[in-house]
Amino acid sequence: MPDPFAEPNVNTPTAEYEALEKRRALPRALMGGTLAMREQATTYLPQWEGEKGGAPGKSGYQRRLHTATLEPFYQEAVKDLAGRVFSKPVTLSEDVPEAIRGSEVKTPADSESLWENIDNAGRDGHVFCRDVFEGAIAEGMECILVDHTPAPEPATPGAPVLVADAKAAGVRPYWVQVHAGAIIESLVALDGGTPVLQRARIREEAFVTDGQWAQKRVDRVRVLHRGNWRLAKEAAGYHARWELHEKIVGDNGKEDWVRIDAGEFRPLTEIPLVPIYTGRAAPWVAYPPLEDLAWNNCRHWQKQSHLDLNLFITAVNIFTGTGIDDEGVNRVEEAGIAPGAFWSTSQPDAEFGNIQWNADISKALQDDLDRLEESMKRQAREPLMPRTGDRTATAEAISEARTHSLLESWAIVLEDAIELALGYTAQYLGEDSGGSCSVNRRFGFVGNVPEMLKEVRELNKQGELSGETTREIFAGAGALPDTFDEKVERQRLDEDAALMPGADDDLRQRIEALEGRGGGAVEGAGELESGAE
Repeated sequence: MPDPFAEPNVNTPTAEYEALEKRRALPRALMGGTLAMREQATTYLPQWEGEKGGAPGKSGYQRRLHTATLEPFYQEAVKDLAGRVFSKPVTLSEDVPEAIRGSEVKTPADSESLWENIDNAGRDGHVFCRDVFEGAIAEGMECILVDHTPAPEPATPGAPVLVADAKAAGVRPYWVQVHAGAIIESLVALDGGTPVLQRARIREEAFVTDGQWAQKRVDRVRVLHRGNWRLAKEAAGYHARWELHEKIVGDNGKEDWVRIDAGEFRPLTEIPLVPIYTGRAAPWVAYPPLEDLAWNNCRHWQKQSHLDLNLFITAVNIFTGTGIDDEGVNRVEEAGIAPGAFWSTSQPDAEFGNIQWNADISKALQDDLDRLEESMKRQAREPLMPRTGDRTATAEAISEARTHSLLESWAIVLEDAIELALGYTAQYLGEDSGGSCSVNRRFGFVGNVPEMLKEVRELNKQGELSGETTREIFAGAGALPDTFDEKVERQRLDEDAALMPGADDDLRQRIEALEGRGGGAVEGAGELESGAE
């Protein structure tokens, strides 16, 4: 724990950050899986009074903790929601600079576009944005820092680095994924009535060599400062800038922080840190949107541990014996407890037996777990549900789903954030605009799909839904094959209609001629009519 009496330093978090971390801790542990939950020990798996005995690491609690297994309902819900948005790739519009989106026609001489390696570490834009969005759903907010590789030294000391010189030196922008839990300060102030980020502090860690073979971890804090656009363009402080501080430990064991590097986000004046919210409460403040699901998953973790222990106890026989003298006890010990072991005693009143556990307890625990699992499945689907007054009204759900599901609102926020990040990227490249993009907002359907499709057909028959909308809904529900083509289907329907009794003879004759059947159309029609009769 941090020392409450220590002097504040660059690594000192704000009180707001510490309050937010209390709410993000459980979702983060659940996203880490079984091992992360085990590391939290008694925080999320309480220890009973009777489990405190035994050797260190071998108490009843330690055995229970190290065999506990997490059912990842929270993690699966987060990944499923993110996966629905990214079931189709992020589409960059033509107004995105070619240096970012790449050329449509590539030659062997073309280098990869920025989008194909947006983080300068191998992730393309689609994969990077999916990872960021997943983090935002898990903890309420995730950020993109738009940085650039180090610029060359100017030809004249103190002179600005030109964009052309930076390009020639291979300087490129890249995106960095920043977790909400790493941002220990986000200082906001109003500028013209708009809240603007003035300073941010981000915790980082790095591994550096320690001797010939070893490595050691070092703690760092990156400080981002907003520039002052009111100054002259090349004046000190005009551009947004950054500093990097590192923790050092002196010979006396005292910790200190020193600045080891600094630079500018030239030509930007704003801090290029872009938030993606799913649980926004205020600027730079967000809560995990699936927090209730997280706590239910924690309850499941605890109850599953109780059930496992109960099943273990009921599966182990505890043998009993009454009226047995010492000689009989010795015989039992010699025979042991194993298949084929034979126990005997000369005492006429002796009895052997075993304790029969009540299986009803295990059944009650399992029933409780089943109910909890159903509740969690419903909670995981809530972001997909239309936020309307009557969720059972199919017509209303269809008309409102595209603008009222939580997941779509998150997708819109993501789309805006990507465009803002593209804008910062374009500024580094000397472009006027970063262009626009589109993110998938069609996520399929949840609930009783067959019943819903039945209602859709009825609405179509009643004239409340067009045929085109009906086909779109069926396609979205997976009720149409991937090869479905509306033009081809219309042609097939026309052909079917032409061959029905009473159809226009001339139309049927043309269709038969196209198919190479030839023959008298009238006779064929007569056969169809007689067959229909």
